[in-house]
Amino acid sequence: AALAAAGAAGAPPPAARAAECLGRACTPRSALVTGCNSGIGLAAARRLAAGGHSVVLACRTREKAAAAAEAVARAVPEAVARLTPVECDLASLESVRRCAEAAGGRPLDLLCLNAGAQFTGRPEPPRTADGFELTVGANHLGHFLLAHLLVPALVAGGRARVVVTASEVHDPASAGGAVGPPATLGDLRGLERAAARAAAGESPEFDMVDGGLWDGEKAYKDSKLCNVLFARELQRRIAAAGGGDAVTANAFGPGLITETEFFENNPSQSRAAVALFALAADSVLHVTETADGGGGCLEYMALASELEGRGGLYYNNTLEGLPLRPRHAFVEDPGSDESRSAAEAARLWELSARLVGVPAALPPLAPPDA
Repeated sequence: AALAAAGAAGAPPPAARAAECLGRACTPRSALVTGCNSGIGLAAARRLAAGGHSVVLACRTREKAAAAAEAVARAVPEAVARLTPVECDLASLESVRRCAEAAGGRPLDLLCLNAGAQFTGRPEPPRTADGFELTVGANHLGHFLLAHLLVPALVAGGRARVVVTASEVHDPASAGGAVGPPATLGDLRGLERAAARAAAGESPEFDMVDGGLWDGEKAYKDSKLCNVLFARELQRRIAAAGGGDAVTANAFGPGLITETEFFENNPSQSRAAVALFALAADSVLHVTETADGGGGCLEYMALASELEGRGGLYYNNTLEGLPLRPRHAFVEDPGSDESRSAAEAARLWELSARLVGVPAALPPLAPPDA
């Protein structure tokens, strides 16, 4: 109610704060954050709003987006007029297109592709409205389409950033990635077959990107690998299309965060196992990160001055001082060997474009001062 009243009043956004935002002069920026109704996304939206920035809160339903905006407004009352809730169901290409249309009419400085879901323990693969396996369909393909549609708005903003929330589980050599089935996209056979079916006018169904049998845990890890590959390839293609360094794209892993609604889609027995694991990880091993800490990682990727003009990177919220004095360290990381495959990144991009119905090539781009 407070949000609606302030919006109707048309109050102008406040002037930039005198303080600096993570080393960058705090000039007000315009941001779109997906999945900001809870967890990392909500924390990041709150941090950005407190820094004087405008935030489009993109959530699966209009109701969730409005609730998120209200939550941020309660925490940061002066930000009310700078909050815009929009529906963006990443499991529906139609909804993603509507979101892009609503947000793409003006320059955009920060596109934070944060939403994510996993379905470990499900006996059958869940599907998006368009027939994709839901984990990769929402975590990767929905974000891929949204970013593709908003690239012109990002270039128009100048010195814009795309930030993709990935995870260390994309890397089989990491602590999280080494548990259970490892992430790998193989030869992308699952997406190849789905793209062929789509071209033939059939449902573009796939169970796994690599064409294997359904495994919810691996599907999530694969989606995070897709996130890192996508960020690297987006960076390369923007530069190749003439965007110069007008837009940079990077991915990051926020660490192990259990205090979110992230596991709500899992069966009850899986949620019970997660709760037990979370208790041990937090209270015994002390290796978890808070949602606000994860939001701080996203904020850093969006605003840190040392990342100005740098793209195609992966940062990870890792742990040092194990096992006796664990402490978080947010550092640049090479990512997995597979995540650095330029050929795989390019092929993933091409297949993703075919599946969501956009050209693989970005439109010719030119920075505002070109």
